[in-house]
Order: sequence, then structure tokens, then C-alpha cells
Amino acid sequence: MGEVKEKFTHGEPIKLCDSVFLFHQPEGPAQLEVVFVHGLVDDNWEDAYWKTWLARDGTPNNVWPMTWLPAEFPFAQVYALKYDASIKQTATDGRMDLFLVGENLVQEMVIFGQIGQNRVPVVFVCHGFGGLVAKQIVVSAKSRFSQDIKAQNLLQNIRGFCFYSTPHRGLVLAKYLHNGKSGGKGPLLENMEVLNTERSRLSEAFEKAKLPSWYFASAAETHATSQLSNYVFALVSSCLRMFLFHFRQY
Repeated sequence: MGEVKEKFTHGEPIKLCDSVFLFHQPEGPAQLEVVFVHGLVDDNWEDAYWKTWLARDGTPNNVWPMTWLPAEFPFAQVYALKYDASIKQTATDGRMDLFLVGENLVQEMVIFGQIGQNRVPVVFVCHGFGGLVAKQIVVSAKSRFSQDIKAQNLLQNIRGFCFYSTPHRGLVLAKYLHNGKSGGKGPLLENMEVLNTERSRLSEAFEKAKLPSWYFASAAETHATSQLSNYVFALVSSCLRMFLFHFRQY
């Protein structure tokens, strides 16, 4: 394991592997695992796993899943996933399609991150396209890794999804997002277009793979950028509290 060489407000995320970072580890045994999944970007995707979650409260590099969330849920182990989320395709970026992204993340989550292996509830918090990535993780674990015990442990321990601005049915403006960008259109951006066959197939496969014990919360992006972090934190906090209430009943 290695540490990320960035200056953060409170500590630094711990790199468990290329795709999984540990944002917070509780002092005692974890009672909950929260996995943050970022969306697409048009600039440096290498930093998206933490820049997506900046608090924008005037404090430099205050990543709220590392600060605000642990203060309210100190018993939660918090992770962030990282993947090539570029909307453009160049010699180095935007080379993987959604299937490959999901397949890679499943392996790194359960092998290096040990996510879903500790018999505690797992909740995904997804921004934008990250919701489709989370769905692909589920579908890949169910089909591609059906004989893998760790992948099946992950599925059995998932309890909730919090989707924020996820284009479940596509995004009308998706076909215009690449205009003016250098390089070709990345394969992930195509999944966001309204009439995209692969996204439709993913939705169908996810509906078949999901378990009755899973809970879902969704919200659209309606707030100004300056208010976004506070709103998303409040949304995630309320979702986790609701999920935890249901977990205790389950």
C-alpha cells in the first residue's frame, strides 16, 4: 500500500491499489462500508476520485467523505473508486469501455480493497456516470465472476445505492459534451446518450441481478455549484441514516 502525495485538510487517502483508495478507517471494527464512485470528467481523470467530493467551503482540499462523513458516521469504513473517466479518447485516456471498467473494479475492490468481505452492509454513493459504473460492478460480479467467492460476498453484503444525478435513461445533452474537445469521443460518453443499446442492456441486467434486500435513493442535480457539496453531503447523510434504519429491520 502507498499514500497519495497530495495536501489534504485532514490526512491523506491511502492507495490500496490503482483503483481503490481508503478515505477513512474507524478505530474499531467497521460497521458499514461506504464506496464513493465519481462520474465522467473532461480534464484530468486521475484526480476525479477525490476532487469530485471537494467541500468547497473555503478550506483547501477538504474532501468531505474524509472529514464531514466520518464525523457523523465514525463507524464507517469509507472508500473511493478510481477509473479512466475521460469523455475523450486519446492515446492514453478514454480507452476502456464500461464492461472493462466494471470487470477491473470488481477484482480490485474484492482482492485489494477487501470490500464486501467483512460481513457488514456496503453502500454505494454515486455521482453522475458513477451510478452506471456501480450497476456494471454488480452485473460483472453476478455474471463474469459468478464462481468467485469474494465477488459473491460483495453482492450479498450490498445493501444500498445513493444515486446523485445518474443518467439512468441517458442524457439528451450527452452527444454535445464532446464538441470542441481534442481527441475522439470516449466509449464511456456514448453510454450516456439517450438511445444507447449498451446502457439499456445494463439496466435490464442490473434489474435481474439486484437483490430484494437492496435499498435505493436518487436525486437530480438542481443546486448551484457553490451549494452542491453541502447538498450532496446532506443527501448522503440522510440516505445512510435511512439505510441503517432499514438494515436493522432486515
